[in-house]
Formats: sequence, C-alpha cells, structure tokens
Amino acid sequence: MAISSFYPSDLLDEYKSLWTRAESTLVTISINKYRCRIPGYGGTADAELVKDGFLSIEGGQILNSVGGPYVFVDVFTGKGSPNGIVKVIQAIYEYRLAYVKKFSGLSGPMGECAALLKKNEGNPKNLLQEFCDAYLGLDCNGFVGNFVARAKRSSMTNLVSFGPQTDIATFLRVGKIRKSIDGMDDLDVLIFPNNVHIAIIDSFDDESHVNVVQSTGGGPQTSRHQLVAAGNNQFTLLPPTKVAGPVQIVSYGL
Repeated sequence: MAISSFYPSDLLDEYKSLWTRAESTLVTISINKYRCRIPGYGGTADAELVKDGFLSIEGGQILNSVGGPYVFVDVFTGKGSPNGIVKVIQAIYEYRLAYVKKFSGLSGPMGECAALLKKNEGNPKNLLQEFCDAYLGLDCNGFVGNFVARAKRSSMTNLVSFGPQTDIATFLRVGKIRKSIDGMDDLDVLIFPNNVHIAIIDSFDDESHVNVVQSTGGGPQTSRHQLVAAGNNQFTLLPPTKVAGPVQIVSYGL
C-alpha cells in the first residue's frame, strides 16, 4: 500500500485550479496544454521568445518576483510546478503593460503575445487564461517529476535529486521493476517503450483496473485502463493511451 497521503490526482487538481492574484482580483487559472521543449513533440520556441521578452523589461527585474531564473525557465518549458506557475503568471500580470508598450505591433510570438495582453486588458481572468493556453503547459516528466519531488520522503536518498528535469531513463534505472500486476501499487510509474513517455498510477479500482494520471496530448489528464500482462515484465493498457505501449512499471516506495 502506498504510504503517501498526496496523490497524482491531487497534483492534477492543483494544475487545474491555480488561484492567483491580479492586483486586487483573485482569479482561477487552469493548465490545459501539453508543452514539451523537444521540437519533435511541439517545442516551446514561441514560449521561450515570450519569456525572453519579459526578461528584457527593466533589466530582468521580473526574476525577483518569481524566485530566480530556474523557476522562470521551467514554467515556459513544460516543467513548472503549480507554485512556480502561480508566481510567474502573477509577475506576467504585473509587467503586462510594459510588455505591451515594448512589443505591440511587432510580428512573431512577442508581438502576438502583446496583442493577446492588450486585447484582454481589463479582464484579468481571460488575460491570464489565454496567456496560459497560448504559452504554458506541462510535459510528461514535468508532471511525474513534480509529483515525485512533492511525494518523496527525506529518507529516500535515491530520489533526492528527482524532479521535473529528471529524464525518463533515470526513472526506469532507479525504480524497482514490477513483474506482476498483483505486486503493483498506487503511485507506481509507467515507462513507455524507448523512454518516450512516462505516466503514473493514481489508484486501483480493482485487481487490474487503474486510474492513470499523465500529461500528454490534450494536457494534464486522468484516464482509466485495464492492465494486462504482456510478458517479459511488460504490460498492456486497455484501452491504449495516446502513446503506444507496452509499458514497464516501476516502484519507488512512495
């Protein structure tokens, strides 16, 4: 049985309901998109240009508002934590007018972002939600890595550096490979062929049906599947996910 009282579905709920302040107004924003820095998976080049535009304002003072460059870059490259995203979108709202003044009328992502901000001035919820949908999102190990970073305990020295930047091959190497369905548990991690994708089991409905949480096409989401043994310590998901299996399933004792 999983020890953690914090589950992937809890983290998913956080990404889907981010409370932030826009001056005197409290608004709720949702992360709805899959964004991955790898060009073959969509890339984040447009978002990173927008990021650089904000960094060019007032000598990069925006970094003081968000807690430094690592948090800022993570949010624009599919790796942001809920707390990091809240800090960044609050700062985006704070610097929006200066951004519009500098980039309004230009072509490309910077000018397009300025037009988005200008169009929604006076409606902070629409402004920040449209900004998130246009430029922010989460990739697969961004979700799983942020979950493990939150759920791991100090005694788990093998996971001390795990987070959204941890590559999928490392998740596979460090974890204990499950050999049978009856040995699996909540919070076990699914590794897809050739380390192209990673997801996590939220809970079991019965002996073989699981609720899987992941960020994939369509953004952070949950779905229900049956696990079927496929031989050689691999398992098939029915119905299949958007990324083809079979999968290996590993545990970290979370």
